Amino acid sequence: MKGFSTVDTNEKFKDGIAKFKSMLDVDRFALDHARRLPVPMGASQGAPLSQDQLNELMNDPQLQELGGNLYIAKMFHYIANFTFAGNGTIAQTIQIDSDADFQLLMLLADYTSALATVNVTEGGSGGLSWMSAPVNIDLFAGSAQLPFPAGLIPQLLPKKRVYNISIVNTSGAANTIQISFWGYKLFPAAQAAQLGAVPSQQ
Repeated sequence: MKGFSTVDTNEKFKDGIAKFKSMLDVDRFALDHARRLPVPMGASQGAPLSQDQLNELMNDPQLQELGGNLYIAKMFHYIANFTFAGNGTIAQTIQIDSDADFQLLMLLADYTSALATVNVTEGGSGGLSWMSAPVNIDLFAGSAQLPFPAGLIPQLLPKKRVYNISIVNTSGAANTIQISFWGYKLFPAAQAAQLGAVPSQQ
């Protein structure tokens, strides 16, 4: 039986280590992939990130990279409230603030009765609809205990855009409904200091 020398074993070990992907390699792959994602509305295509920017991105959980640009993600809720005395239809609007695009992650709802349907359209008359027909509120939004994801792909809602939310109450009684669009405002990374997004040095 032929034996193995220490040199042979060491070489095989080094070869195995060289082929193993570290977490840093995985992070770099994810960031390279992120560069190919769509750029937020109104943002210009930036240059590839520098090594310093890559390091900063991996060290700060608030930073997001989209289309070669860095953004500070700040949690935010856009809220629409509906109060019904009985059966009927009420329409409310949500307008995305002018200071930042909004990355929608979750939809939540709180209500007296689930006997209500929701319809959402973008913009004014003839705007893009979010559904082919009004949908029951339980199929549209989750609860505080179980938020409903907005989709496998986070939805980017551009600044200043208006979203029309129409709810039809069919409970036959009073019904109070609150809809929450939960996600992150995406501010340019250069605004980190004024947003209070710079980690404490203490």
